[in-house]
Amino acid sequence: MRILVVGAGCTGAATALRLRENLGDGAKIQIWDKARGAGGRYTTSRATYPDGLKADMGAQYASVDPKDKGSVELMNAIVEAGAAAPAPETLLAEIAERPRGTTQYRGTNGQNGIVKCMIERSKAEVHFEKRVMKLDQRGKGWSVTSRDGAPQEFDCVILCVPGCGTGGDNLNKIHGNWERLLTNAQWGHTEVPHDCRYSVALWLHPGHRKALEAFFGESFERRCSGGPELLAWQSRKDGESPDGPQVVVVHTPPDARGNKNQAEPRLISEACRLLKIPDQVVTSSKIITWFQSQVLSKTSPSPCLVASESPPLVLAGDYLTASTFTGCVSSATAAAEAASKLLAGGRPSTGGGYPVQNTPKAGQDVLADHVGTSTLTDQEKAFLKTAKKVREVLKFEATSAGKDLDKMQTKKLEGKQGLLLELSSIEKDLPLDSGLRVKNKDVLDALAAG
Repeated sequence: MRILVVGAGCTGAATALRLRENLGDGAKIQIWDKARGAGGRYTTSRATYPDGLKADMGAQYASVDPKDKGSVELMNAIVEAGAAAPAPETLLAEIAERPRGTTQYRGTNGQNGIVKCMIERSKAEVHFEKRVMKLDQRGKGWSVTSRDGAPQEFDCVILCVPGCGTGGDNLNKIHGNWERLLTNAQWGHTEVPHDCRYSVALWLHPGHRKALEAFFGESFERRCSGGPELLAWQSRKDGESPDGPQVVVVHTPPDARGNKNQAEPRLISEACRLLKIPDQVVTSSKIITWFQSQVLSKTSPSPCLVASESPPLVLAGDYLTASTFTGCVSSATAAAEAASKLLAGGRPSTGGGYPVQNTPKAGQDVLADHVGTSTLTDQEKAFLKTAKKVREVLKFEATSAGKDLDKMQTKKLEGKQGLLLELSSIEKDLPLDSGLRVKNKDVLDALAAG
C-alpha cells in the first residue's frame, strides 16, 4: 500500500509517524514538501549564514497541553531522543500564541529538529522541493502531479498543508477533481482566519554582550510595543557564548502589510534602536512573511476531514484544531486513524468526529454529488466550474472588506463582474428544474444582485 502525506511540517510529520505506528513496516509512506527542508512553521535557518548560527524563524517554542495524553507522550519521546527539551517558562515572554496552561519545548538543534525527529521515526521516504499541483482520483487510487514531475499513483493521500488562504502553499493551490468532493460546509472549515506576520533574523558581529544583556535582562525574550512585538535572543536560547557572534529574531505584531523587501530594513533599524546597537553590526539578515501564521478561530467540529472513503483522502492541519504542537498532533492522530481504518476496509468511527463525503461509485462522474445524478452535461460542468470561481471571489470580497489590497488582490476583485457575466451566459441555458440551481443558490443570488 502506497500512502502520500503532503506537507513536512509538524502535522505532516506527526501524521507519517502515526501511520507507521498504525500500519507497521509494510506500508510505503512518502512525504512531499515544496520547501527545501522539513519544519513548516517550525522552520529553522542555518548553515548558509555567518558563523553557522541558526535562527528559528517561525514558532520559537512548541506548546504542549499537559492534559492531552497523546501529544504529551509524543513530546516525551522526542525529548528522550534528544531533539527537544523543556523551556524555562520564567525566561519566556507571555504572548497570546502560547495558550495559558501549556508547557513550552525548544528544539535542541533548532525547532525544525522536532519535526525531523518525527519524520525519522516514521521511516517515511521524504522528497523536498516537490510542490503538489494536481490531485485526481483515477479508478481505485489517486494520481498526484508535482510541478516538476510526472504523475504518481497512491492508494491514500493525506493533505497536511495550510488551509485555504493567501500565500503559495495553501490547500486551494492544489487543483484536480478532488476539489469537488468537499461540501460547502467542509470548504468553509478550511478557510478559517489567520494572522499575518513578518519574522526577521539578525546575525550580529561579536562584541555586543552588554547591550543585549541590558535589553533582555535574564530572559530569552522580550515583548515590545510600538514596533516589533517580540524579540528573541536566539543565541542565549541555544547556549551560545554571549561574547561571540549573536542571533536575534524579530517577530512583528499581526497584520503585516506591504512589500517584505521594503519592510526588512525598517524592521532591522527598529530592532537595533530597541537593542541600542548600530545598524552596521548586522552582518546578515533574513525575512519571512507568514501569510497564515496563527489560527485565530476554527469552525470545524472535527480534528480532520475525510473527503473520500475509497480511495481514502483525508485533510489535516492546525486550521482544524489550534496552532500548537498539541493541535497539530491531535489533527494528525485523527487523520492517521481515519486513513488506517479505511485502508483496512473499515470506516472511521462515527463517534470520532470524521465528517465523511460519500465517494462516487466506479464510473460515476465526481461532480454528480452536486445534483444527485450520475451524469452531467458539458453545460452543467461549465456552470459548476464558473460558479466555483464566483464563490471564491465572493468569499474573498467578504473577507477583504475595509482592508488595503495589493495589485493582484485588486485585480481579483475587478474580475468579479466578468465572472458574473460568464455565469449568466451559462445559467440561462440550464433547465429551470436543474438541481444545480438549488445547490448553487448563493451564487445565483449574487448573480441576481450583481
